[in-house]
Amino acid sequence: MIDRFLANLREPRVGVVVLTSVVSLLMAAHWTPMMFPGLLALVLTVVAPTLAVRPVVWWAMAALWFAAVVWQQDRMEDHVYLFACWLVALACSLSASPSTSADAFLDQAAWHARVLVGVTFTVAVLWKLFFHQFVNGMALWTFLVTDDRFSPLARSLGIPHSALHEGEEQLTGVLAGTTDSYQPPSDLLWRVAVVAVLTLLLEAAVAVSFLSPDGSLAARLRLPSIVTFGLVTYAVVPVLGFAALLATLATVVARWQRSAAWVFPVMVAAALVRVVTLQV
Repeated sequence: MIDRFLANLREPRVGVVVLTSVVSLLMAAHWTPMMFPGLLALVLTVVAPTLAVRPVVWWAMAALWFAAVVWQQDRMEDHVYLFACWLVALACSLSASPSTSADAFLDQAAWHARVLVGVTFTVAVLWKLFFHQFVNGMALWTFLVTDDRFSPLARSLGIPHSALHEGEEQLTGVLAGTTDSYQPPSDLLWRVAVVAVLTLLLEAAVAVSFLSPDGSLAARLRLPSIVTFGLVTYAVVPVLGFAALLATLATVVARWQRSAAWVFPVMVAAALVRVVTLQV
């Protein structure tokens, strides 16, 4: 059975629904009951792959996830909404392609995937440019102060714990209305601002490369840019579901080629390693 499953995995439709099922299981961390449809879809890909690739399965999965994000909005994050959109795109791709045509499926799925990634990162870049607090480093400084997951980044930038503690006290005072002062030392803020700007440039590279036509010079940056983004982002803040989703979309955009098979395990492994070392 394992040999047959591995053989089916090479077929784009089956392979894509397998990764999507895995992503669904990871997304269920936001609401445990959603683990069951993801698990069912994954089992179907093993025992009945011809059934698992039927569009109705993924229309149903999309409906369940959209219902979940409406019913449990307080539990969901932005990447869950992106995942729900991908489920619709996958269902459309499976509906539009004949069951015997892997190329027809990939044409549809790859287009949907690269538009989803390109638009998502474009919006992220524009949002950060609109709110200047990201470009000047203040937004990232606040994350460093309030979120212990950023501690490896703080150490790599040479920011002492005392400065973070002082920043936390300042922020607490601002929120409590007892002080108006919330400004890190300039010799520390410029380091944070450099990281923020580099992050913005990396996200812009992802957006441009995924929205560029296939075969263009910019399109060659798709895998390098999104994997680099995954490594530098999820190796610090391990949002495992988002890492797996972006890796799946990138693999689909690469048209399920063996040369892109490393993308999913590398991006997910980076997040998993950080999960294990969260206390470090």
